[in-house]
Amino acid sequence: MTAKQTPVAETVPAIMNKQPRLGPAASFRFPRAQRFRLKNGLSVILIPKHDLPLVRLRLAFPGGTGADPASAPGLAHVTASMLERGAGARASLEFSGALQDLGATLVSWVDQDHAQLDLATLRRNLEPGLDLLMDALLRPRLTGGELDRLKRQLRGQVTQRRARPAQIAHLALKAALFGDHPYGRPMIPLPTWLPAITPSRVRKFHQARYRPEGGVLIAAGDISTAELRALLEPRMQGWVGAPPALLTPADPPAQGPRLVLVHRPGATQSVIRAGHLGPARGTKMYAAMETLNTVLGGSFTSRLNQNLREDHGYTYGVRSMFLLRRRGGLFVTSTSVETEDTAAALAEILKELRGAVESPLTRTELTKGKRLLVEEQPARAETVAGLLEAHADLALNGLPLTQLDRFPEQVNALTSAQITAAARRLINADKATIVVAGDVDKIGQALEVVYGEIQLRDVDGVRIK
Repeated sequence: MTAKQTPVAETVPAIMNKQPRLGPAASFRFPRAQRFRLKNGLSVILIPKHDLPLVRLRLAFPGGTGADPASAPGLAHVTASMLERGAGARASLEFSGALQDLGATLVSWVDQDHAQLDLATLRRNLEPGLDLLMDALLRPRLTGGELDRLKRQLRGQVTQRRARPAQIAHLALKAALFGDHPYGRPMIPLPTWLPAITPSRVRKFHQARYRPEGGVLIAAGDISTAELRALLEPRMQGWVGAPPALLTPADPPAQGPRLVLVHRPGATQSVIRAGHLGPARGTKMYAAMETLNTVLGGSFTSRLNQNLREDHGYTYGVRSMFLLRRRGGLFVTSTSVETEDTAAALAEILKELRGAVESPLTRTELTKGKRLLVEEQPARAETVAGLLEAHADLALNGLPLTQLDRFPEQVNALTSAQITAAARRLINADKATIVVAGDVDKIGQALEVVYGEIQLRDVDGVRIK
């Protein structure tokens, strides 16, 4: 060691105590999406990305579980699941084998607002992949035998869900807040719903709901507008019409119960959900809401995680989020704690929710929240799937695609006062519904003393007291 050298051990503390400076934020813009409409009325959005020979397409139709008839809840889910189970000239195994031969994937599903089909394939296999997609969309077999097999699988999925406390608690929260509204129902149909879902009903539902007018096809990847149009028009010839109008569901209750428990005898942990109704995806407070949530519970260094994980050691992690749908959503905070820590952890959660309204973001929090949101945007454009998801989020909620580029500008322009004002409109700890899935015999009395009368629900979210 020379006289000018310093031992590493002596330099480490100084280095560790010196926080690196943030450099200037890099500018970024999403690829420009191209829009056109097919002759049958189907809207098409294409986001070109030519660096890899991949293409992904998503067809979406309005309705989802919100289109379920009252006499057959679960019909939308079952119909979407049946589209992959044999179509055109191929039975179920032959159809899945044809996809495997192409190295392609085809998935169909529903959420509360839409039914969707997603095809991912290599560019060179796009034409045969599209043929399979069109078979699933327009010529599904929908046989009674496949329906019976699907029902058996759904019963198994419900059994699995009933053994997962996080899913139990989330379902109980949705059911308590939304009531009979479609947003409050389980996504996986309950076994008691399945007898009403017959092959005839599935065929009629498919014929009525899967129509081009009002639907949208979102594509991303290695293809041009002219090429995509030339591939779609002949394959969709003769497919026309609009789905029937959706019935407007009843508004969810204005105020949910204060305390909901789901009894899990002998449970050593409590799964906690605390939340209330939130805004729709189209809210004008979206940028402020996302920044607020990043600081409150949407990042590892959030207020909630610092309190419950780092300061108190109650949990390995806690987070908050806004779950946004087209016609409304949820604000929810979620965590799991040891049974004996349930009441104390819940008190700290509600304290932080109140703090979001009462304690403005510090300069450091505001800067961090903005940078986290803005700097994650380029990652959404790194893959074909990311581009598709980013544009689908807007297109399926009736929002302009230009919001992708406006979002960072809106975030960067926010002040702490604007975020506090948004928090006062978006978060209300004293009206939050508290759901705990755990051993009621051990936690019920202590929680009832603080939060009032207990509402009991079962593992399917159904009220039993």
